[in-house]
Formats: sequence, C-alpha cells, structure tokens
Amino acid sequence: MDQSRESIQSLNGYFLIAAPTLLDPNFVRSVILIIQHGSQGAMGVILNRPLKRTIGEAWQQVAELPIDNAQPLHEGGPCPGPLIAIHQLPTFNELQILSDVAVAISSESVAALVRQNTQPAKFVFGNAGWAGGQLEAEINDGAWLLLPATPESVFAPAEGLWLKLTREASRRATAPGIPDFIVPTDPHLN
Repeated sequence: MDQSRESIQSLNGYFLIAAPTLLDPNFVRSVILIIQHGSQGAMGVILNRPLKRTIGEAWQQVAELPIDNAQPLHEGGPCPGPLIAIHQLPTFNELQILSDVAVAISSESVAALVRQNTQPAKFVFGNAGWAGGQLEAEINDGAWLLLPATPESVFAPAEGLWLKLTREASRRATAPGIPDFIVPTDPHLN
C-alpha cells in the first residue's frame, strides 16, 4: 500500500536513497539519513561517502590536539556545516533520530565522542539541505527512494550500502501490505 506525499508528516529517521537515474554529482548513489524535516525544509547527512581522512587527522587540524581515532570522516553533503556525530550514547543525545540513533552537533558533545572513540559512530562534515517543499517535489519527480532507517544500516560500512538499500527498497515496493515504503509516482524509476 503506497502512501501519498500529502500524508507524510515527517521524514525524520528515513533514508533518502538516490534513484539510479539521479545523476547530480552531489548525490549520485548516495544514502542520506534525514535528521530534520518539516514545512520549512529538510536536512540530512550522506552516510556512504567516507573521505580519505580519519577523525584523528581532521581533529588534529581543528583542535591542534592529537587524538587516536582511526574512524573515517564522511562527507555529509554539499552544504557547509559543523562536524556532526551520529551515535548511540544517551549522554550526548542532542537530537533523537531513532530509538537507538542520536545526533550530536555541539562542539562539546562532538569533542567528547571523538575522544571516546565510541563505536558505533559516524562523523560527518557538511550536510544536505532542502527548502520547504523542495524535497517533496524531488521525491515526487522520482529522484529519491524512501526507506525507514535502521541502526544496522546507519552504522553499516559505506561500501555497498547504496546497492543494499536500493535492493531493499525494490523488495518493499513489490511486496504487498508494506505501508512504510514510499514509491515514486513514476514506477519506471524504481
């Protein structure tokens, strides 16, 4: 059963999965976790674009302090923004996305998470943003597939994540009685 775009209250905690036809170099084959969505717009972070730098290397440039953290830094999107930590520690929960996934944006919380080298965690620099109604229009045009996020996929390795979630979205689109998947209005884009 498909949901209409009008019935969507919030896409917080959903994955935006770039449709195979989306060729914008900023988003081709990207998996975005939506962390804020409402009438004023949306913001998310790309989860499957690790950079060639580790958190420790980047942190040393910013804070001029050596930190032993070999986790990769991820490109969160084309919009500049602060370093964001996606994690599972209630202590640093500034924004709850899923029951087991939270976001920290304040410099104090992110610094504590970097120092603790907490696993699982993803650190992203930058984000993806949309003005009010823009994301909904792109979804309607078939640029994105939507799928409810899971902690396992949020913290999964970047390699192969787009393909895995695209296949999951296809299975859900063809399975009867699954109400939490939103199909683009143009079926040939699935």
